[in-house]
Amino acid sequence: MSHIETGNTKLSLPVLVDLAAALNVSTDELLGERVCMAREKRYNEIYELFDECSIT
Repeated sequence: MSHIETGNTKLSLPVLVDLAAALNVSTDELLGERVCMAREKRYNEIYELFDECSIT
């Protein structure tokens, strides 16, 4: 853990998933606000696309 925290070791996806499981949180929670904001932006883009669609 200390190597990851100090930047001496890169965090791999499997280790991220294991950490989230050990802490009983989602990987999004570990990655912080940036991921949540990106997800919200994607959802807004999808909603806008659906708004532009018409049902015939």
